[in-house]
Amino acid sequence: MWLLLQNDISKKFKFSKKYTYLLDLKKINIIVGKNNSGKSYFMREIIKNSINIVDRYEIKDIVFSNITSNNQKKLDTFYNIIEFKKINDKYINILTGIQTFNDSKIQSSTRMLGGKYPGVVYDFENFVDLKNRYPDLLTYLGFNTKTDAKEFSDKVVYEVTSLTNKVINQYKIELEKEFDNLDDEAIYQFGKVIYDFGYIEEETEGFINLYNISEEDKRPYRFKNYIPLLRNIRHPLKNPNIKEGNILDDIYKTRILEEYKYNENEINIITGLNFYFEYKEKLLGSKRERKLISDFEKFLSNYFFEGKDISIIPDEKSYEVKININDSEDRFIYEVGDGITSLIIMMYNIFLNCDREKNIYFIEEPEQSFHPGFQRLLINIISLNPKFKNCYFFFTTHSNHLIDISNHDFKNFINYLCKKNGDNINVTVQNESDISMIYELGVKPSSVQIANKIIWVEGKYDAFYIRLLLNKKNINESGRKYIEDYDYVFVPYGGSNGTLINFSLNDDIDNSKDFILKAKKINKDFLLIMDDDEILSGNNKQAKIDRYNKLKEILDKQLYKLEVREIENLFPPQVIKDYFLNGLKCKDYDLSFLDNIKYDDYKNKKLGRYLNGLIKKNIGNDFKQITGREKGFELKGFLYSKSKFYDCVLRWIMNESFDYEKDIPQEAKQLIDKVEKFIKD
Repeated sequence: MWLLLQNDISKKFKFSKKYTYLLDLKKINIIVGKNNSGKSYFMREIIKNSINIVDRYEIKDIVFSNITSNNQKKLDTFYNIIEFKKINDKYINILTGIQTFNDSKIQSSTRMLGGKYPGVVYDFENFVDLKNRYPDLLTYLGFNTKTDAKEFSDKVVYEVTSLTNKVINQYKIELEKEFDNLDDEAIYQFGKVIYDFGYIEEETEGFINLYNISEEDKRPYRFKNYIPLLRNIRHPLKNPNIKEGNILDDIYKTRILEEYKYNENEINIITGLNFYFEYKEKLLGSKRERKLISDFEKFLSNYFFEGKDISIIPDEKSYEVKININDSEDRFIYEVGDGITSLIIMMYNIFLNCDREKNIYFIEEPEQSFHPGFQRLLINIISLNPKFKNCYFFFTTHSNHLIDISNHDFKNFINYLCKKNGDNINVTVQNESDISMIYELGVKPSSVQIANKIIWVEGKYDAFYIRLLLNKKNINESGRKYIEDYDYVFVPYGGSNGTLINFSLNDDIDNSKDFILKAKKINKDFLLIMDDDEILSGNNKQAKIDRYNKLKEILDKQLYKLEVREIENLFPPQVIKDYFLNGLKCKDYDLSFLDNIKYDDYKNKKLGRYLNGLIKKNIGNDFKQITGREKGFELKGFLYSKSKFYDCVLRWIMNESFDYEKDIPQEAKQLIDKVEKFIKD
């Protein structure tokens, strides 16, 4: 997705990537930097200039629907797009040739007796030179340098208009095909094309109208929502002990509009000061509005209040908001903590408007008064819960926890690191593997010390997969939602950290005992999850089995061994098939055998070796030719790329048709049940 802007943002910011009128847009877009780094200014400029959320197909439609025979000059806008150069050179040569031949025509005395257009035959100035200058035109017409003037007179001069239209239509078709092959890095160039076409200037007002809810709605719906740092449900000028007869103005909103010069008709500014009156209006409103309020309170209960009943009460005696948790005494919101206030301000508006198409929220420091576990929970909810599939988010933040989540847990993130360089603001676009932002802020994660329980896993991908499955199961269940980094935390004990527990025959059991002692010092309430590695299912020497039995004796219920070879073996055949297809260099083979893959065929095998076996059996022995890699799908017996396998899992699990109960293999359910029981006990 892209954010379409009405001004070239590269004129105010220096990017590490090329941006102009299109800004790459992901589900979560995090803006970070030290104090006075320009991050808030960067967000405000995006808020002011954004006019639409578009995907590549909408960009394609905007661009190519504007190209017709009546506005041939619009093709000029493609000249500077490098990927189109070959097509441009070809068709510009043809179109220029058509016009030049027509302009160079000379009436001769020869008359055409036959042919499509009987009458005068035209000759041309510098005829031989013209034919040499426009080879693409000759090829298009099926001519060559020996073709005489009579053919050009018939096919060009007499058909100049229809021929030009035909060429432009073919030009457009080839440009569209090439557009479909462009990667996302090249799409940014079309922001300039859209701007040159006049779309931004012509459509701005119409775009706002497009998102009106209905003619009956009291307020127009704006796709841009701004939640500033200046926010609170408690009005600073109001005495809660005195009943007010009039609605107090939203002084925060008034101040923001004055300082930042926002257009109130384009941006929904959410400060929380009008929450009392808006909530009361919905609570006493239509059946649909009352249900929205009821659903919102259930949502808060399940995800943020451990399944306890929540009631939000607009108190008419004081014109203040009260909270009731689990049928306890009603308490004023200022008596239950600033975190709850911040939570309600953000989630109320997001929840009630999430069904609208293409909402975008700009939130300053969402971590305000939030425990790190709640920060992760917030990101998990808006990222994974399908209810918020139409919502996009920009955050400014100083929270290393939010940054850490974005770098490691999800793919649908962009991180913008702002730095002041004199009078300039440099914006570096970060990817998931870049952890320089954490060092830039000068902080380190402390989740291990904060969480109640630790789940030790072999590597980071084990944590990724368990987290995804656990979150998906929780979405489908009511009751309390347990919070990562608060109730529990994942910590890898192998992988890049060095293998602290393994079952190679040359490893001493005392090494594992030493690790267990250290783990208990960090937090004695832990669960250790390990791969099967064919410990019990394979033809291993008794020494390896004995080592596992000793470890099991030490840890007992704190040790859980997977029922499959390794964590990747837990996923169903459609994931394996997707990974196989994406790992082929060429797909011009009969791949029908992939439909016959069965879960039991590979659950206890090294997947890389298993997939190579499929190639040998069904395609051939030349791994280099088939996959582009000497070892095919194998890297020391395992998968050649765990990152790409994770991408396949993510595509599968985020599909709208995904059903936890139906789609998850039994061994995966057993693992998640074990983890869930450990967290809850």
